[in-house]
Formats: sequence, structure tokens, C-alpha cells
Amino acid sequence: MIKLIDLEKLKIHERVSRDRLTEVKKMIVSACAFTEPIVVEKDYLIILDGHHRVRVLKEMGYRRVPAYLVDYFSKKVRINSRRSNYTVTKDVVVNRAISGHPYPPKTSRHFISHRPKNFKIALSELK
Repeated sequence: MIKLIDLEKLKIHERVSRDRLTEVKKMIVSACAFTEPIVVEKDYLIILDGHHRVRVLKEMGYRRVPAYLVDYFSKKVRINSRRSNYTVTKDVVVNRAISGHPYPPKTSRHFISHRPKNFKIALSELK
């Protein structure tokens, strides 16, 4: 299910890279739209995919973001670590988000089956 979520309600489990923010902002601005919903754990509203897009929207003054809400502990969501020096599990992701101790940027990689395709929403709808 895709739902517009207030940016302030979302929790992060990873920090963002300043260099990547610049790239993401260019993509969003050039499209004049948001073309891929972020992926969010449905109970705690933890961002699983889309930390950079959320930060860009916040910095641009938007209030909401389209989010694909998922049951994180279902088998339809898998997770891997992108860094050999960090253990990444679903429980640790939730704990880091709730405790306010996020991973470094690009530590986890989530695989979500049945992600929405052909999505587009005007930025004006996110104010």
C-alpha cells in the first residue's frame, strides 16, 4: 500500500552521504515529480529505502512523502549488509532506528518483492 506520510514521523536507520544528496536532488528537481515511493516499515515508520530522497524533500521544504508500507518481518523483505564490518539484521535495523543510533550511509540493502512500478506524483502534492 502506498500512503503519503508526514516526513517528521519517519525514523532513519542509516545516515546519508552529502555527495549522494546532491545527485538525488538533481534527479527529483529535473523530474518535477517524485517517481519512486520510499519503502517504510509499517509499524515503527522506519525508512528501509529512501533516506536520501527523504532528506532532500525535507531540505526543499516539503512535508510529505509517498511511502510503500511493508510488513518488515515477512519473507517478502530480505536484507543484506553492504559492509563486511557491520552485522545487519531486521532486529538490529529496528533497534538502531528506535534508539537513534543509525548505521553509516549505505550499510544495509533491502530487497522487497512486489515494489510499485510506474509511479509518479507531482512535487506540489507533497507540500
